[in-house]
Amino acid sequence: MASIDKRPDGKWRARYREVPGGPQKTKHFKLKRDAEDFVLAIATDLRRGVYVDPALGRTPLAGAMAAHIDRQPYRHNTRVNALNALGHVRAYFGDRPIASIRSSDLQAFVTSLNLEPRTVATIYQHLRTTLRAAHLDGVLGRDPAQRIKLPKHDGSEIVAPTVEEVAALYEGAPDGFAVAVVLGAGLGLRAGEAAGLSVDRVDFLHREVRIDRQWHGKLDRFEPVKYAASNRTIPASDRVLEALAAQVERHGTGDHGVLMHAGGRPLNSNRMDWRWEQTGRTAGLQVTFHQLRHSFASSLIAAGCSIVAVQRALGHAKPSVTLNVYGHLMPSDTERIRSAVDLAWSGATEDSLRTVGESGMR
Repeated sequence: MASIDKRPDGKWRARYREVPGGPQKTKHFKLKRDAEDFVLAIATDLRRGVYVDPALGRTPLAGAMAAHIDRQPYRHNTRVNALNALGHVRAYFGDRPIASIRSSDLQAFVTSLNLEPRTVATIYQHLRTTLRAAHLDGVLGRDPAQRIKLPKHDGSEIVAPTVEEVAALYEGAPDGFAVAVVLGAGLGLRAGEAAGLSVDRVDFLHREVRIDRQWHGKLDRFEPVKYAASNRTIPASDRVLEALAAQVERHGTGDHGVLMHAGGRPLNSNRMDWRWEQTGRTAGLQVTFHQLRHSFASSLIAAGCSIVAVQRALGHAKPSVTLNVYGHLMPSDTERIRSAVDLAWSGATEDSLRTVGESGMR
């Protein structure tokens, strides 16, 4: 499928076919050994199944990334993040062909981003998926997005508002908005989940709240929840249910039966943000709505709920995610460890313990 021959002008022509019976392609070289090396490399790549048409690799990286984003079934926020990542890629790489990108280029790009570590990780993730897709499509013979070091997050621990601070936020909330504090600190809802909670998702009889959608504050419509694990049923305390019932009695429900509304309309991002900023000013606190979710988690942990129970209530994908975020809130088990051993050995005699010690048990 590959051969060389000498042309009348003295140059050496390499000829090859990408597939049997396919069109013949050629490339010319001044030196015979260069032509031989070329056809040998082509034959090796074809045999290994890693051959890539050089013409495909001339596509600019930014163009390939834009096309990749257009093909994805992204939700609104994910698409916004992807397009933001594309802007950084285009500014750094310009019209560089995708086949010219090396791992060292990607590392230099990541290092050049003077942004918060999580933002850098998001940008790189979108770039990485583009390169992986190009590799799978046969545009690249290898995936250069390997072993790239990302900036580490400082690992600072989350701070949960205290019970007193939650109470101050509740008291400082504008009329009809105090229920937002209950939804955040009493059920651990995200802002979109709180804005989209409708009365038909509250089961007063069985004392639980079902979360299976959220209100998108920028698109003004219901959207699926953030992650698959975010679909959940949360046990609701009597105080939470009393606050939800009082909200319906005093302020009614808005369109679609939502508990929070302005003149019947669900709260979009601007309305939600304005009310929350006013709440913080009145309470004299700088607390984000998401931090109420931390308060909810810390309450469960302090009460001795298992990490799996906390994970499910918060809608995390895995218990490990919950541990990574809230592990520092877990109570110390030092005394429990001592008591557990004492209890296990409570029936043993001194002779038995001495025998265990002499046997080298560790």
